[in-house]
Amino acid sequence: MPISPANDDVDAAPPPPTVAPGAANDEQSATCDLAAIQYAVGESFDEAKVTQLQSESSARQVRVLRPGDAATMDHRPDRLNIHLDEQEVIEELRCG
Repeated sequence: MPISPANDDVDAAPPPPTVAPGAANDEQSATCDLAAIQYAVGESFDEAKVTQLQSESSARQVRVLRPGDAATMDHRPDRLNIHLDEQEVIEELRCG
């Protein structure tokens, strides 16, 4: 027998979402390829490089991070992070 809330004005929590079979595998396989773009480390950055590096790495998203930029700590294997130094030179490339 289900337990009802003590206060009738409160709705019961919705059921948890369902996950399709294989969804976790799809997420894990959606990663970016750093090996294909390591040549760009040390090069000057411009906005045209975003499209180029995204395409070559197969990343679904790109985030450009400059010194002092705030960034969320969520891990997204399909996101390319382009870290720049003060002179707008690509200092590091990371997936996540």
